[in-house]
Amino acid sequence: MAPEIFFEGGDPSQLPLITRNQILSRVCDQILNQGSQHSSSDSNAIQRFATPDLSDEIRRLFHLYRSTDEVIWLLMRMVWQGELSILLPEAIQVAESPTAERYTRTAALRAVFSLGSDIEKNNLKDRYLNESTELKRDILAEFVHPLSNSDINIKWLFACFTKAEAPNENNVDQLKRETTSLIRRCNLNLLAPFIEKAALLLNQAPFSELEDSEISIKYAWILSPAAFAVERLVLDKNQDALNSSSLSILSKYSPYERRYHLDFDRDNKNNLKQLVQESPELNLTLFWFLVENKRQELGKSKKEALDQWRQVGTCNSFVGFVINDFDSVIESMTTRPLIDDKLIALSLAFELYVQTGRHPKQLKMLKKSVCGTPVLAEKLSNLMRPPKQTEEQRKRNKKYRQQEVYWKKQNENRLLTEAARNTEWHEYLTANFETLRDNGFEDPRTLSKAQAYLYDQLHQLSEDNSSRSESNWQYLTSKFGESVALAFRDGAVSYWRNNSPLLRSEGAPTNSTPYTTRFGLIGLAIEANEIPLWPSILTEKDAEIAFRYGMYELNGFPFWFEQLFSFFPELICKLSLEEINYELANENVETESHYLLSRIVWSGKWIWNSLASKLCSVIQSSEPRNLQSLDNILNIIQGSSISNEAITKLVTTRSPTSDHIREAYWFAAWTGVNPSEAISEFEDYLKVLSDDATKTTCAMVYVAQLLGTRLSRGTYVRDDFKTPEYLKHLYLLMHQHIKESEDIDRASGGVYSPELRDDAQDGRDKLIRLLCNISGKETFETLLTISDQHPNGNVRSWLKREAKTRAEQDVDLIPWIANDIYHFQNEQERTPRNHNELFELAVMRIRDLKHDLEDGDSSIASILKPIKLETEIRQFIGNWCRDRSRGRYSIPQEEELADAKRPDFRWHSSGIDCPVPMELKLADKWSGPDLFERLEVQLCGQYLRDTRSSRGIFLLVYHGTRQYWERPDTDEKLNFDILIHNLQNHWADISHQFPNINEIRVIGIDLTKRAI
Repeated sequence: MAPEIFFEGGDPSQLPLITRNQILSRVCDQILNQGSQHSSSDSNAIQRFATPDLSDEIRRLFHLYRSTDEVIWLLMRMVWQGELSILLPEAIQVAESPTAERYTRTAALRAVFSLGSDIEKNNLKDRYLNESTELKRDILAEFVHPLSNSDINIKWLFACFTKAEAPNENNVDQLKRETTSLIRRCNLNLLAPFIEKAALLLNQAPFSELEDSEISIKYAWILSPAAFAVERLVLDKNQDALNSSSLSILSKYSPYERRYHLDFDRDNKNNLKQLVQESPELNLTLFWFLVENKRQELGKSKKEALDQWRQVGTCNSFVGFVINDFDSVIESMTTRPLIDDKLIALSLAFELYVQTGRHPKQLKMLKKSVCGTPVLAEKLSNLMRPPKQTEEQRKRNKKYRQQEVYWKKQNENRLLTEAARNTEWHEYLTANFETLRDNGFEDPRTLSKAQAYLYDQLHQLSEDNSSRSESNWQYLTSKFGESVALAFRDGAVSYWRNNSPLLRSEGAPTNSTPYTTRFGLIGLAIEANEIPLWPSILTEKDAEIAFRYGMYELNGFPFWFEQLFSFFPELICKLSLEEINYELANENVETESHYLLSRIVWSGKWIWNSLASKLCSVIQSSEPRNLQSLDNILNIIQGSSISNEAITKLVTTRSPTSDHIREAYWFAAWTGVNPSEAISEFEDYLKVLSDDATKTTCAMVYVAQLLGTRLSRGTYVRDDFKTPEYLKHLYLLMHQHIKESEDIDRASGGVYSPELRDDAQDGRDKLIRLLCNISGKETFETLLTISDQHPNGNVRSWLKREAKTRAEQDVDLIPWIANDIYHFQNEQERTPRNHNELFELAVMRIRDLKHDLEDGDSSIASILKPIKLETEIRQFIGNWCRDRSRGRYSIPQEEELADAKRPDFRWHSSGIDCPVPMELKLADKWSGPDLFERLEVQLCGQYLRDTRSSRGIFLLVYHGTRQYWERPDTDEKLNFDILIHNLQNHWADISHQFPNINEIRVIGIDLTKRAI
């Protein structure tokens, strides 16, 4: 039997050790004599075969075949993927060898980075830096991939950059990709040092011939990662975005991007130019930086003075001015010390003045700004009444026009080059489109250049570059014809089953996706989009391959992944748990892995219920080391259908740790399900902490977890604590440890990044807002109690006013009279005498209808269910309610208001000039976002504009044809009951926007509960 068969499946560990030694030896001998027959996709088999008891044999073979790269490559992969730490010295030998073959050294490096200690890794980095030869970019990329966040590592990295070989423009630059990935995960405080060092390299000669900018030829590749670093600072509103190094990067990147047509903005969600221009301070600062650069350039050539804003050449930069910038430009005339700068600012301000239509107010500001400065006054006069141009001015204007022509020509040449390349490909594909269906390669996993080219074209034509699951292959038709597009489609669909992408648990790289996987994702997406109930045709093996592809989607999961789960729930859960266990076992304590757990939290709520109990078991056996991983798991558990009792048991049976931040996470989860015990226990826990600073930090983390942060999508902590009693306890406890006197005051404005303290202040204050929104006597009394105990006099006064407001809203009651008591005794209701009582009667009557249809023995839900017309349902509801009015109310249908709006129902009662509007929606006919919008805009914004009415009803009837509704702000899929709950909560969230509306009641009637 051929020895390689043992690599293909089964459990080799069941064979005797001597047999496995012989198999491995024969495989190595075969590689030596016949060449390797294994590919990089054999990782599963290698991992199964590479057991610790083979270590001695692997070491023997390592020394026997030390000069045979293919054998050493196989052995290094066994060390890496089998996690054979006893063979780490052999791996270090290969990893330190500059002469080792690329893939062999790569496998050895991954083994060292996976198994080695920090000292061994640092020693390896130091020896690599000191190699006498030029550093290979692909090998350096392997060092960058696992690089952690530290100032020392940034310094080491730039030392390596100075020794690295130049990039090959015809190859994918892995070093550039890994450096960009490093920037993506880099701590914000390390971005400025990175940018500073990158700016120094970019200023090293020799320079590329680029208009208005000098960029180092050798280090031009680092411009994109550096620009991405600046982008992160801009998004964070960090002041380091305004320093000279950041400005240097921005000034160089724009012209470089224009010339070389870089793909920065296509691959990143944000447009850097737009971000700069949306930040007035950065935009103006960058402009003056460009002015200084231009002045230095003109000073070297001694050509001309710089006193006109157009001389700066902003059209080739990220800078752009709009009308709203007029005031800040005028201010520059005061703050800039050089007279030439003042002249530049004046010329720019005048340009904006002209663009606004020469507004008199702005002219007045212009005249005031030049007052007392004859040079500026003369300049403004010339701008207002331009004199005849001198010869020098004509030459200067001619030069500007020539520059514009040059830039236009450069762009046209680039477009012509691209067009010629596309024409060549078009002709080839038209003549050879059948090769797109079958490229003829012996290995079915191999892609042709034609397939890869069309993949790139489809990616560029796609309207959504945030996903790799593009299914609209028809985009190619307009550019390449139907025959080519169809052949590409057929080839992609037939391809995906032939390739089985590696999972991270099997050694897949963290931040790179092979073209084969991307191409397979396209084919899978096309098939899933075109075949109804697509997963029904899949085998379990197909489903597992599809799962593997799903792990490579850019943001969240592919569109077909939820449907795949619905057909293969056990398989997808099993595979997901395996990846989660791997993720937890290999996570970094300080850095989130951004793998499966975060995806499930952000876009995989459909699997939460299936995973929750299993994740409880996972963290019961071993808590995640990384706090974000713990947070993700707790969010999944709390957001699932698992019981409050199960969460309480999970919290109370774990072993506490000495990490007070970790404990705060658990206390927050406990508070959501069992506040009576959790809050008291947390208060006692704070008392025993060592110092006030630690107590404050713990309290801040706790309240941020409990109520969410500014940058989170909310919190999944359950809300059993949202009662007056618990909110009071929490509010006073948070005030005790998060003192107002120590708050950060952001009222003065300026750029800042929200910190834990900001989130904690928000959470502390949100507790009282939650309390104020709860109606009833208990809230009133609680607010007064807090006001008596609060240390701040101003807050005490405010709390008393809130208590009064709450009372005014709740006290809309009048004493009963004898007739009320008589009717209530006989009929359990009475005639309403004000708007609030009419509203409560209307709600009670609709609830009677709901009970009758959903639970009544004589329910006619089966008769109503087939009726799809809103008019007929409206007529039935109106008649049913009128038949039971007992003269206490009347309900005209679609009563027309003054603005021609027609609410479905308005409840009236004799002597009460305050109707109660009720809007009816057949839920099956409306999307989730539309229902949220109708509640807010139609019922609240239109039908309750009348100041006489402050309460309304939003009634939804469900026929059972729609399975779920999407929540507009999170895309969460809601069933009918949860939809009603979310709509009611939505009203609570937006109620502050409608001060004249006291209450909205959302009621749902489910006709499927009793319908046949």
